[in-house]
Amino acid sequence: GGQLLHLQGDNGAGKSSLLLALAGILPPTQGDIHWRGQDVQQDLLAYQQQVCFLGHRTGVCQDLTVLQQLQLYGFSKAEAWAFLRAQGMA
Repeated sequence: GGQLLHLQGDNGAGKSSLLLALAGILPPTQGDIHWRGQDVQQDLLAYQQQVCFLGHRTGVCQDLTVLQQLQLYGFSKAEAWAFLRAQGMA
C-alpha cells in the first residue's frame, strides 16, 4: 500500500512546486530533500524508482476507474482495494 497526503494552499503558494520537488522532477530551490536518511539528489534515479507522482492532469487515463489506475501503477487488485478501503474510498 501507500500513503495519502492532503496539501492545501492558495494559488501560487507553491503546492505544485513542492510536490514536483518531492517527486524528484524539480530540484529544490533551497535546502535538501532526504528520503530514508539520504539526500535524494545524490542518487536521483534510485530515489525516483521508489516514488510515484501522479498529478491531477498527468498520467491519469480518463476511461479508467481509480482501482484500475492503481493497478496500472503496480498495485495488485487486493492491494488496490486495501488502499482504497484505508482511505475511506471503498
